[in-house]
Amino acid sequence: MRNLIRLYDLLLHGMALVAAATLVWLMVSVVASVVMRNAGVQPFAWRFTSAEYGLLYMTMLGAPWLVREKNIERNDYDVRAYFIPRWMLTITFPIAFSVMAIEFSRFVFGQELMHMGEAGIHE
Repeated sequence: MRNLIRLYDLLLHGMALVAAATLVWLMVSVVASVVMRNAGVQPFAWRFTSAEYGLLYMTMLGAPWLVREKNIERNDYDVRAYFIPRWMLTITFPIAFSVMAIEFSRFVFGQELMHMGEAGIHE
């Protein structure tokens, strides 16, 4: 059991590391795209796609580590024009993911199919 817990911890920290590396990639990608654009060169199209997917993967891979670190328990605040407890910004995650799980399960256990027709033809 101890080895399983250690393996899970390794997975969790690995996901957080990939999320952190993705954040660095996003910074480098945005700076490079701006420099290229200012130099009169069209930035590569794959940079935009990698940035879009990077935002998604960074969020999903980093979220379990943030839960472990108890970002809500620390009473962090988002400081801008006024103070907002950080938990108010992230409360939508469990609600939205729970409702999405219900909706996906409706496709698995219900009468309605997620995709209609043959793949690539009528979707």
